[in-house]
Amino acid sequence: MRRFLSSAAQKSRPPTDRKLPCVPKAIAFVQMDMERRAISDLIRRIINAVMWMEQVQAEHRSVNLTEQLRQLAQRASELAEATLRHELVQVLRDCVLAITGHDPLPQLEETVAWTAEGGAVLQGRSDARLGCLVCEIKTPDVSLDIAVEQCRRYLEGYRQQGIAARGIAYNGVELALISETGAEVWQGKAEDGATLLEAWLLLLALKVVDPQHLVLLLGFPSSLARTFIADLLTALRLHRQLGFVAEAFDVWQAVYGAAANLTDEAVTALRQRAERFSPPISVQSKEEALQFVFVLETYLAVLLRLFVARLSVQRRLVEQTTLRDLLYPVGSHPVERLRQLATVVPLLSSVFEDDPFLWLCDVADADTTFAHRFDAHLDNLARVLDELDLVGVGYDFLRRFYQNFFDPPIRRALGEFYTDENLVGEVLEAAGFDGTLDDGVLADITCGSGTFLVVAIHKVLERERQRRRLLPASVLLRTVTDRIVGVDLHPFAVAMARVNYLLALGDLLSREVLQSVGQLRVPVYWADSLARLVVNEQNRLGEDVTETVSVPALGDFVLPHHTRVDWEQLFTALKEALPVRGIADAETVWQRLRQRLGDEIALQFETTLRELAKQWAERHNRNRDTRWLPLLRNLLAVERLRGRCKLVVGNPPWVRIHNLEQSLRVRVFNDYAFCRTAGWQRGAELAGITTGFARQTDYAVAFVERGLELLRPDGVLALIVTSKIQQALYASALREHFVNRCQILRLIDFSLYERPLFFEATNYPLIFAVRKERPDAKQRTKVTLVNLVGHRWTYDLPQSELPLFADDPQSPWLMAPPGAIRAFRKMQEDNPLLGDIEPLRPRRGVLTDANKFFIVRRVEPSDDPKEVVVELENGELIRIERSLLRPLLRGENIKAWKFEVREWILWTHDDKTGEVLKDLPPRAKAYFQQHSQELERRSGYRKRLPIWALFSVNPTKLGDKVVWQELTNQMDAVFVSDKYEGQLLVPLHTTYLMPVPNRETGLAIAAWLNTLPVRAYLTAYAERARGSYFRHFAWVVACLPVPRPILRLWEGKKRDLRLVRRMIEIGEKMHENPTRSDANKLEDELAHIVAELYGLTDADLNALQRYWDFVQTVRNDRSG
Repeated sequence: MRRFLSSAAQKSRPPTDRKLPCVPKAIAFVQMDMERRAISDLIRRIINAVMWMEQVQAEHRSVNLTEQLRQLAQRASELAEATLRHELVQVLRDCVLAITGHDPLPQLEETVAWTAEGGAVLQGRSDARLGCLVCEIKTPDVSLDIAVEQCRRYLEGYRQQGIAARGIAYNGVELALISETGAEVWQGKAEDGATLLEAWLLLLALKVVDPQHLVLLLGFPSSLARTFIADLLTALRLHRQLGFVAEAFDVWQAVYGAAANLTDEAVTALRQRAERFSPPISVQSKEEALQFVFVLETYLAVLLRLFVARLSVQRRLVEQTTLRDLLYPVGSHPVERLRQLATVVPLLSSVFEDDPFLWLCDVADADTTFAHRFDAHLDNLARVLDELDLVGVGYDFLRRFYQNFFDPPIRRALGEFYTDENLVGEVLEAAGFDGTLDDGVLADITCGSGTFLVVAIHKVLERERQRRRLLPASVLLRTVTDRIVGVDLHPFAVAMARVNYLLALGDLLSREVLQSVGQLRVPVYWADSLARLVVNEQNRLGEDVTETVSVPALGDFVLPHHTRVDWEQLFTALKEALPVRGIADAETVWQRLRQRLGDEIALQFETTLRELAKQWAERHNRNRDTRWLPLLRNLLAVERLRGRCKLVVGNPPWVRIHNLEQSLRVRVFNDYAFCRTAGWQRGAELAGITTGFARQTDYAVAFVERGLELLRPDGVLALIVTSKIQQALYASALREHFVNRCQILRLIDFSLYERPLFFEATNYPLIFAVRKERPDAKQRTKVTLVNLVGHRWTYDLPQSELPLFADDPQSPWLMAPPGAIRAFRKMQEDNPLLGDIEPLRPRRGVLTDANKFFIVRRVEPSDDPKEVVVELENGELIRIERSLLRPLLRGENIKAWKFEVREWILWTHDDKTGEVLKDLPPRAKAYFQQHSQELERRSGYRKRLPIWALFSVNPTKLGDKVVWQELTNQMDAVFVSDKYEGQLLVPLHTTYLMPVPNRETGLAIAAWLNTLPVRAYLTAYAERARGSYFRHFAWVVACLPVPRPILRLWEGKKRDLRLVRRMIEIGEKMHENPTRSDANKLEDELAHIVAELYGLTDADLNALQRYWDFVQTVRNDRSG
């Protein structure tokens, strides 16, 4: 086994052509170490290990494990077990460090679980583990047999995890070495076993066996990673002006915003992490934070390239036997080879496609100091990775490594989350994918780290294993890579997905299989799957001639239409037409391009190709180059998926559209009708609001539309998206398309389920599957609701029953079982909607747009009765005129039948008209003028207004009203009069309200809202929030059907009000004392009265109660 001691000690590496010396019998035992390896590889490793041991032992005479064990034995009886454990582990650690120059980083007190005979799951804690060596340590008064037996149990636990570990049992005097199978290889005095122990340490202590160990070696805990990352950041900041370096960062920054949002929390986390470097790294501004994220991703991207290179070594796809040999050929350097991996590993060349993270190679070309440092860093990485068995690890290894690499806030800053595999399995099941691949394509156009691709590949391989007649491996490999395709805009995500894709292929990556296939194309494309190829013109025959391609941060490129000219040929010719060095002349580039493409193409597209040659010549002269051509080529690969996909699956990014980069946001609205025409018009009208909210759509909506475009006519789109598309006003166009033009096969609604479904990220997703085929009247949809504790209720219903209003396919969906929906339809019959009655239309309270300047927490008297001292929300103390104080009603202080006033507001408007006062008393005026700049920056402020103006104030909000808060687990309403303790009561914007003409009407409406039928109705379509809470927006409540008798009461009519009169009586009692002993009985009576007003039967009411119990987490499973 070869190891790198240091950059200066390369001469210590053993030559591969030396003859094998006499191998001690102890060393021969290492054959058990590599059961899954070919014998020839094992022999080479043994030879190299022995030769290298001889060399390093000659150079490190101070390493005498025998003497150290003898000295420890002399003191062992005086030491406590914890001390003895610490000292032995330190002796072993020092031994490995002295011989190899590398710290094995022991894992102490690691929990190990194993399944015993009979199926019982047991667990314990090993004292220490160094790589593949597990230590169990006792004091001399404890029999060594006890340590041996414990060690065997731990080895069994590791074996069940797929880790072939060996054991060291020790009691201060005696030592036992235990094989992977639990057999004792050697037992005796500890110092007598030092030679064999040293051989085991050399061969096994640095083996990388689990992701956490690799994180210690290559993650933030390691000086190797911190030094490399610090050098990368220094290089970026010093050489930012280099052409490709500048463009690499610009392109990365342009696409980064589509995958992640660098929040203040993320910047703080990055700053704290950077401060732990030695010396500390400056991350003060958002720009510096972006630079730090860029170099973090660069480091990981380099690591991923080396993972693939290491895999190619292990799979014998290259001649070299170690990664270090691959990076260190004669006359070359690691940083050069990093850039050349596509040619060094030709069978996997597509995996090593150019990306922004190769900028460090350009820095190395320009700066020899960094070139040498980068060479040393790459060699150190290779040294560690040569101890990693990538053939033996799976996709889960890389996922766990990545998840443990960063703190959660930093991982959120990078925008990369692994989707839970169980969730992925549910999506594929909803799509009907069982591992069968016919002539269609399975595509994930937002593949991220590749979870969907990996699970799909596993399903294909598992199904293949069940066949009676297996396909030839080369045919199976070609089938998989032709038909399971991924796309992502983020280059780092693509790098991860490619590695995961390769790991998922497993044994199909043998040299023999790849040679029969030819060059392996890993179909994970770095491209913007939302980008469209825009046709610019057609000839007289109606044939497309040219098209425009847009690339973030690079601009627009006009190209011959891809059906007329092979873009691969075009891009190759363009690269060859540009000079390697020096200034590029546009005319010369054009002539070379013409020569390579031939006269027929050149003559047909001369204008277009001349402009293209000029464009790239100018880029070349600005020190840009052709490494961005893959982005153009990959866009074509995505375009060719249009109409070919049998399945489109995935988990598109959940990013509110306003967080996207401006040009990307504009393009999404221009290109995608689901975004461009978003906004439920009827809902907006009912609430009396504009459709401006539609501009706040979710980025995922565009991917839904794009996925439908890529499907063939009978294809299935199955995605994990935000559950908000079921109810949000912005998703109206999407819902209409699904209901009218698709067969909605499956809905699994996790909107009530608070358990995180992604690693360290709490989300409330919806899984849907739709077929690209128009529904007929009989089309049914299978729906599963998941409540707060994870219980499921599965049912099916006609697809036409999903919309809230049967005649409006844009309306929100009723996520409720059939029995409840039947009751809701009865409630809608012949009853007007609340929002259609303008005076009763729900409204939102007063908006300050700067609470800290207006809301008062505490009031103290002053020495002037007309003035008071107040503490504002921001903690500021001021003295101000008492005449400005009004009691304030916040939404969070509203419950069913009651409310509390805990604060005041500085009221700057007229109590009756709501008009803003043109002038204020002196102290109040001076106070607001002191904060004029911030007050003028409020989003609702207009120059014609006084700076103290509040917003959304009108007299309808200042009279008697029924109020409720926006975010609650159920509708809780209460009647409030216009005054509180003799003063105007001001409702804040967190309060929603309905104006009423008098107390009697208010009591009746509050009683109506606080009933089971109304609460269940609202819950079925209101937007969800964390913890099974619901947002009772104005438009939500405006969709309520109003029973005719309540409407007659509001109109002042006296006929047929018997039931309403009883509601008023009950409402009066509940407002007087909400906790009265008969409160439940009275509310139950109210529910039956309202059910009767709506014409509901007892069966209907029972169906609503059953649904309500499920939503409110009554713990009994539902099905059917």
